[in-house]
Amino acid sequence: MIRVSSGTASVLGLKKIRQPAPPTTAYFLVGERCRRSCSYCAHSKDATTGPAFLSRITWPEFEIGAVREALKEAEASGRIARLCVQVSDSYGAQEESLDVVKYFRAAISLPISLSICPGPGIAGKAKEAGVTTLCHALDAATPAIFSRHRNGEWKNVISHLQQALEYFPGNVSTHLMAGLGETLEEMVDTMVELKSAGIRTGLFAFTPLPGTRSSCGPPPDIGYYRRVQLAHFLINKGVSRDDALAPPEGIIKRWEKSLSTGEAFMTSGCAGCNRPYYNERPGDIPYNYPVKLEKEEAWKELELAMAMKKTSCSWKM
Repeated sequence: MIRVSSGTASVLGLKKIRQPAPPTTAYFLVGERCRRSCSYCAHSKDATTGPAFLSRITWPEFEIGAVREALKEAEASGRIARLCVQVSDSYGAQEESLDVVKYFRAAISLPISLSICPGPGIAGKAKEAGVTTLCHALDAATPAIFSRHRNGEWKNVISHLQQALEYFPGNVSTHLMAGLGETLEEMVDTMVELKSAGIRTGLFAFTPLPGTRSSCGPPPDIGYYRRVQLAHFLINKGVSRDDALAPPEGIIKRWEKSLSTGEAFMTSGCAGCNRPYYNERPGDIPYNYPVKLEKEEAWKELELAMAMKKTSCSWKM
């Protein structure tokens, strides 16, 4: 058995769900209740949510053989561009996730991302299993925020990300979560550091989830998140820290053609990942758009970036 995101199950024909933006990556969850106590995670050892939840997403279980057959058909039809195996830090989950990757790799040729906690030798084992992109999530933009919301040390994750580059040059990624109390400057500093190291960054918005330690914290101001996305987009284009932090009006004027496509406000991370409704409910303004924007929509989001608040939020746990 393996847990499959509800949206993925629908795309694979395992479950019927109406969804205006189907996922273009197939998402899987390996492991039980995590041994860590990240304040915002529904899979944390401190959370009171059920094991079928991660973020806002439900992950029903299916027989893995049936899932593999469905993946083969989805690859042939072009419905899925990538697999993403997400792993909790529970006993035996690391080994189980590598077995899952090998099992799927024997049947499909699609890229496979593995999002897993750092551990001794994990990069080499992942490469051998058939992983194409390795992800260790930072989430927090600074060591202090990491310490407040997570277990372990920020510098340890950075070190493992750098080590992973030896096995996956150009294909190491991490996540940053906007809205945990950081400033725009702190977020930009970390994005620049990661980009300089050759590490890809995917952006998330903090989502308060019932049953977690951070359930009472507010989600980030949408204008602030748009400004972070704007900086992230430009940093990936190669601009300097100072240019990424310039007044948005000047940035928009200089990069008008590129920004009017709306690409800056779409889901970022691994290629082929649109991650629909991970941070928001259908009908809400998406933090990360799962589909292409019209030019008029893109300009509305740029206006939000120009109207951002000074910091992401003021709450403390």
